[in-house]
Amino acid sequence: MNIGFIGAGKAGTALGRYLVDCNQKVVGYASATYASAQDAASFTNSRVFSSAAELAQASDLIFITTPDGVISSVWKELREVHRNNESVLTSKIIAHCSGCCASDIFEGAHEIGIPVCSVHPLLAFGDKEIAHLQVARAHFSVEGDEKALSIIIPLFEDLGNSVHLIKATDKTRYHAAAVFASNLVLSPLENATELLRQCGFTEDDARDALKPLVYGNIENFFNLGAAASLTGPVERNDLSTVSDHLHSLDDKRAALYRALTWSLIDIAKRKYPSRTYDAWGSVLGERLF
Repeated sequence: MNIGFIGAGKAGTALGRYLVDCNQKVVGYASATYASAQDAASFTNSRVFSSAAELAQASDLIFITTPDGVISSVWKELREVHRNNESVLTSKIIAHCSGCCASDIFEGAHEIGIPVCSVHPLLAFGDKEIAHLQVARAHFSVEGDEKALSIIIPLFEDLGNSVHLIKATDKTRYHAAAVFASNLVLSPLENATELLRQCGFTEDDARDALKPLVYGNIENFFNLGAAASLTGPVERNDLSTVSDHLHSLDDKRAALYRALTWSLIDIAKRKYPSRTYDAWGSVLGERLF
């Protein structure tokens, strides 16, 4: 099966290299810029295509790995090419790799008989030299046409990946979960780093000091769950310490601390359901969510 990529960013490049390393046939890349396509093609030992239509002609499975806002226009281009020359897309599978968009972004695909789906690796793509190795342990979430999924699911399961079938209507909620677990955790970590810097740590020392604390907590979460992993003043029902923390923080950090603490109280209620938490309002203020 010949696999082609439209879009040569971090995700498309890493996914392509992973497939090549697993002895899958990646024919190459088409991209908005020749330089990015050339870079991805070089990294995957494949070729550069001058257009999405040319790549589609050479591929059996087409991954669209562009930014989300471009997927629709790429599809419209392919659909127009198909209208003029049905051989371009006939018997092809088209998948996009957006975490947020569902396969219904391929408007009119059913009417022209093109199987489509969305395929999202639950992974934060960073440096390409590392990212393609991380794909091996990534979970993939998929939804779309039965015919497309009959190709996609075995492809990744046979490579050793876990594949999860979700509903198209759940795609946005699914992506929000990914943002909670990946992007949003950076804000508390950056705030913790800055507070240590204010205490005299260098930025490197702050990160090194936080690393065992963060890694240990994450390991506990994945092994034990949130309630069993909860420690600190909320777990102890220690209102005085939280009040002291809030008085030591500037307004922006105090607001973030309050919001996250209210969320921790929900976890504490699961751990200690017989406790009363009414007094927390006097320390944290009105709960806004």
